[in-house]
Amino acid sequence: MFSSVQFKCKSQGKNSRTSPKVNQNNPQSDQSTSPHPTSNIRHQTSNIKHPTSNIRHPTSKTSDIRHPQSAIHNPLHDLEPYYNWRHLYIASEDERSPFFGRDYSEFVFSDSIYNYFIHPQWDGFGSATLYLKILYVSYEEHFCVIEFLGEWNDCLYNDVMYLKRNVVEFLQEEGINKFILIGENVLSFHFDDDSYYQEWFDEVEDGWIALVNFRDHVIKDLEDASLDYYMAMGGNLNDLPWRTGDPGKLFLLVDSLMTKSLNA
Repeated sequence: MFSSVQFKCKSQGKNSRTSPKVNQNNPQSDQSTSPHPTSNIRHQTSNIKHPTSNIRHPTSKTSDIRHPQSAIHNPLHDLEPYYNWRHLYIASEDERSPFFGRDYSEFVFSDSIYNYFIHPQWDGFGSATLYLKILYVSYEEHFCVIEFLGEWNDCLYNDVMYLKRNVVEFLQEEGINKFILIGENVLSFHFDDDSYYQEWFDEVEDGWIALVNFRDHVIKDLEDASLDYYMAMGGNLNDLPWRTGDPGKLFLLVDSLMTKSLNA
């Protein structure tokens, strides 16, 4: 039995600023009886209209952008799921996939993480801050490779529940019991409860759940929550050049590391 890590969720209110009103018609505000010698001189440029005043910002038509910096720079906008295995597998074309039949657009950005739009090739599965892409599934070898993007937040959104119910269980029904989770673009992790992790771990039986290339601070938060009991992480799994080969080679490499770990 491990001790859970409590994560306090704080809500941040909006600060409003009120500018003081100036009554320019108040006669008591005039300290002198004679007008300023330049008071009747009109500024020569007061009627000059700025040449760009009628130019509309190119993002002004995107009504869904609410964060002021999202129109300036969006670090998530260009992050695409890995696509060099699409000649081997496409989840939307796999009748056994939970994302079968899903349509994608290369030009319309509709999904977002904290008001930052993300690439439309990512798949939502119920979470407000975490998205994924099933890169490959082998029903013969009983493994899958899933890439993630965003914030893994069990505290606020119970992300692991959505992942387990809406994705993992579909794959388990098709015989998948070895899960390779790619976490290079998982930005943070917030823990709440380990029930779904324990359930997932118990159901894979002879399989395993391996976290590959998660960020160091995310690994630390996972380990602090004792989730490394249910999922393999860190060590050699955190430095795998998984893009350099095909998914079969990645599976053999991860499987060998898992076998060594289990037999140690």
